[in-house]
Amino acid sequence: MNKKSFSYESERDVNNKLAHILLYDTQVKKHFHGCAEILFVIEGKLKVNANNEVGYLEAGEAIFIPPFTTHEVESITESKTETLMIPYRLLHTFRKYYNKSYFGLLKKKDVNKQVYELIRTIYDNIKSTNEFLILALVDHLLAVIANNYQSIPYNKENSIMIDIAVYLNQNFMNISSISEVAEHFGYNTSYFSRLFKKVFEVPFNQYLNHLRCEYIENNLVANSSISNLIYEAGYSTLSTYYRNKNKQKKC
Repeated sequence: MNKKSFSYESERDVNNKLAHILLYDTQVKKHFHGCAEILFVIEGKLKVNANNEVGYLEAGEAIFIPPFTTHEVESITESKTETLMIPYRLLHTFRKYYNKSYFGLLKKKDVNKQVYELIRTIYDNIKSTNEFLILALVDHLLAVIANNYQSIPYNKENSIMIDIAVYLNQNFMNISSISEVAEHFGYNTSYFSRLFKKVFEVPFNQYLNHLRCEYIENNLVANSSISNLIYEAGYSTLSTYYRNKNKQKKC
């Protein structure tokens, strides 16, 4: 697997929990994940590329990146950023109203003061076991963004990518072939294969194999049966898993 072109950052989605990341001089290659991401610039200037749209951020500005949206970030000057990662499961309300749109660059610095205050409040409660509190804070944060910024519809290619990514991440254990997925989305297999490689920058089988291998590795604990996990992840034989895992290591 060529890590420069393979862009699914699955480790972001493993714990399925909120995460807060503080970075200096951010340099992040093109990737995507199932979490929504709000990157807030504390200091400096950054170049961002989300949905293949390039923009620039300075102190007091932010970007909202919805789930399964490709993005990359490059510091133009010395910078300091705070990023809030919001797991897919906490986005139910957002996905209900903005399933096919996003907000992009958040340039209103007066509004962003409230956005940042909420990010810090969520950070202060990030270890809370009160799921209702966490959900309420996340919904409040997203409501502030939605009430102050105009949503932007996805183009056709972005929309297709998100639909496919969500479907695969939810069903990879039970998928037997690319033709099965192509049929689900109403495409013939040949066209779907080309489309998939274009939007995901990796062949279908490689992506599917990655999802399965990551599931096994992330759920393997001491004294657990790896063979049970292999079958659970969707592999038909143990040898198929080990063969595909070796292919990943060689890339």
